[in-house]
Amino acid sequence: MKFFGNTALAIVASLCISSAWAEAINPAQTLPSVKAKDFSGSKITFPDNLTGASTYVLFLAMSETRDNGQVQMDQLLEWQSSIDESGGLPNNTKGYHYPVMESPPFFVKGIISSAMSEGYEGRVSPEQSGVLFVDDLTEFSAAAGLILDDQPTVVIVKSGKAVAQLKGTVNAQRLEELYLLLKP
Repeated sequence: MKFFGNTALAIVASLCISSAWAEAINPAQTLPSVKAKDFSGSKITFPDNLTGASTYVLFLAMSETRDNGQVQMDQLLEWQSSIDESGGLPNNTKGYHYPVMESPPFFVKGIISSAMSEGYEGRVSPEQSGVLFVDDLTEFSAAAGLILDDQPTVVIVKSGKAVAQLKGTVNAQRLEELYLLLKP
């Protein structure tokens, strides 16, 4: 009977772990530094300019195609709406939205940023959103330990280190998992 109890417990634990949406990030990996402008027009250095909290939630739309990048951005804004509807982020936690894309020619960056900022208007503070233009998207995601695919990425940053990522669209289970990850 004891064997059965331990076996059942192990099976339940493995099912819980396999159904989890969060993936740990190797603490040796760090978010790459990127010079950018937020949607208010202020120059920033990501992630150094994440300020005002001890925990951050980064909503990163990372895609190699424009169409999928737009889909991810829309899905991350759905995350934001669900968070807002459930009472917002806990105290001492701040959210930032950044689409991440490979850098186009310099004269196109402003046009892209301006067009993208319209999608965030009234939904996310312009000081907490912007576009991160990177030289190589694959290198950016690998350096940070993030999964680059066609799904939106939600990253939890505590004490300056990315500790976990959630992938995919928001649902009740993922939202609950996010709040569990944000507990001190």
